[in-house]
Amino acid sequence: MIRKSMLKYIKVSLWGLIFPWIMVTSCAPQPFLLSDHQQFLVFGDGGGFTGQIRQYYMLPSGQVYYSNNIHQPPEYIKKVSKDVFAQIVSNIHALNMINHQVAQPGNVFKLIEYHTAQATYKWLWQSKEDAPNAQLIYNNFKQLINE
Repeated sequence: MIRKSMLKYIKVSLWGLIFPWIMVTSCAPQPFLLSDHQQFLVFGDGGGFTGQIRQYYMLPSGQVYYSNNIHQPPEYIKKVSKDVFAQIVSNIHALNMINHQVAQPGNVFKLIEYHTAQATYKWLWQSKEDAPNAQLIYNNFKQLINE
C-alpha cells in the first residue's frame, strides 16, 4: 500500500518538473537565421566614428530580433502583433517605395530592407529629405520598438 502511494507521488512530482520545462523550452523563440526565412524586414542605422551598425529584424509572425555585431546571430527582443508586419509591408507598397529604392548613404545612415522570396528591396539614406517615406516608416518602427 505504501508503495502505490509512493509511486503515485513520484509520478506527480516528475510531471510537475517535466511539464513546466517542456512549456518553457517549446515556447522560447528560436535563434534567428536569415536562411530560415523567405520574408522579413530589416531596420537599421549606423556609421559615424565607430562604423557600428545596429539592425532590427522583423518576421511576419511579429518576432523582432536585434543585432549590433555581424559576428553573432541576432537576439530575440520582443514580439509585436503580426498585423504590424503586414501594415508596414502594405505601407511600403501603398507609398510606391518598391519602385523608388534609395541608395544615398552618408557618414551616418539609416536603412530599411524588405526581403521576399523573389527580391530584396533596400532604402539607405542619410537625411530625411533623401527618403521621406522611408524615414516615416523607420520612425514608426523605432517608436514601436521603444514601447
